[in-house]
Amino acid sequence: MTVASIHLLLNIIAFAIVGMDLALAIVYSWFRKFPWTNIFLVFLASLLGCTGMQMLVSWSDISFSGLTSFVLMTIWKSLFIADGAFILTFIAYFTTWIIAHPWRNPYKTIFISSSLIYFVVGIFSIVKPNNMVFDAIEYILGGFVLLFCLVVLIKNLKGIENKDVRLVSKVIIIAGLILIPIAIFGIFFKVVRDLLSAIIYLCFGIIVLVFLFLALRKHFTEANKEPEKPTLEEFFERFHITDREAEIILEIKKGLTAKEIASELNISVNTVNNHIANIFSKTEVRSRIDLLNLFQEVW
Repeated sequence: MTVASIHLLLNIIAFAIVGMDLALAIVYSWFRKFPWTNIFLVFLASLLGCTGMQMLVSWSDISFSGLTSFVLMTIWKSLFIADGAFILTFIAYFTTWIIAHPWRNPYKTIFISSSLIYFVVGIFSIVKPNNMVFDAIEYILGGFVLLFCLVVLIKNLKGIENKDVRLVSKVIIIAGLILIPIAIFGIFFKVVRDLLSAIIYLCFGIIVLVFLFLALRKHFTEANKEPEKPTLEEFFERFHITDREAEIILEIKKGLTAKEIASELNISVNTVNNHIANIFSKTEVRSRIDLLNLFQEVW
């Protein structure tokens, strides 16, 4: 099997997996309506576009020759470069958004400039294919952005409060750490370098697929569970009921009057009435009946 055939096969598999990622991410966004899920969908859609263009480039290289091959590959490569330039800036933006840092200078200038350079160099590489300088610049720019995102996420991981966002960040870190040794091999071996983009999409796609599968399974498992009955102590904690107020609520449940509660707890009737007024205020009820109905599910 030739390198071109392997490249095509890897791109087909990557395209299929990233397509599944996008489909599962759409389902996930329906159930988990977080702002970050919309950004994640944009990222996966862009990634799917890159894998699709790469797949078409490989297919055109194998299936056609002459002018037809040149025209098709020029179209697919141009679209791939445009999408790749967008992703370089977008993943930097996504990373700063995840760690709750504003998207501003110097990040904005650095990564928009990197994307523009990547786009221009990519267009030149279409005009003059197999140019080592252009290949090196594209390789360095892509590696720089990925390394930046990885370092920023590792450094700020503990500060991410949202559990789902933190889990996505861990997924990205795992993918990045897996890709570092592959990228290093790519510096010395052209075969690996030629296959690197497909390997990146494939590795990232598989990890995201596992994350989304586990997240959705957890969601549906929790949704099918019967809600646990809250305890009386949890209800008291929910409404910030003090120990004395809890005692009075239990006496009210027995049907005792304020005078009887005062006698039972060895406090004045006026103190009992003050406690009852505080209880009504905390629980936002207007009568003893409303109070008893509120706590009905935990009696």
